[in-house]
Amino acid sequence: MNFAWTILFVFIVGSICFRILRWLTTPLLRRMGFYTYYAPLFFIQPFGRGQVEIHLGTTWDLMWARQLTARTLMSSLVQGVSGVVADAKSGRLERSLKLRATTYFLSEETLLKFGFTVRRPNPFEYFAFAANYLEVFLIRCIVAGRPRLIDIRRLRMAEITIERLIENEVAFGRLIPILIRSSGRSQTL
Repeated sequence: MNFAWTILFVFIVGSICFRILRWLTTPLLRRMGFYTYYAPLFFIQPFGRGQVEIHLGTTWDLMWARQLTARTLMSSLVQGVSGVVADAKSGRLERSLKLRATTYFLSEETLLKFGFTVRRPNPFEYFAFAANYLEVFLIRCIVAGRPRLIDIRRLRMAEITIERLIENEVAFGRLIPILIRSSGRSQTL
């Protein structure tokens, strides 16, 4: 086997092993507080100094979801962001904390309405997404009810401080019904 095939093989096997390990450790990491849940399918986890990463559930969480639809994911996103804002207002989270997410699900326009800074992923972030592609693809197929490839051209990195999220809380509140309503019709919000 030549070097390129060896690297590809190691990448694929490593990605699968990581996914299985993450699936097995989700309940433990949740109990330990490494994953802080604000909704059944929304949690944050530490990501370096002064940053947390937003996730719409792990495969473990999605496996136990009663109904997995775009509307369910959007409701969890809304509930989760509202919980983060409430924790910041009560002093349990620092307002200067930066939230970051990798998304293809929300449109750039919607993210900007919430006050997020949006950019294209750097090469390392594309690599990290590639390691998660199979899992995200399977979840998307379940949500869509049919095979649906993920257009990586839509992949975006979104970042916002909790303080800025609080400043945009009114706009966020106005968008909630529209987002939940439209999530029943579209895969791109």
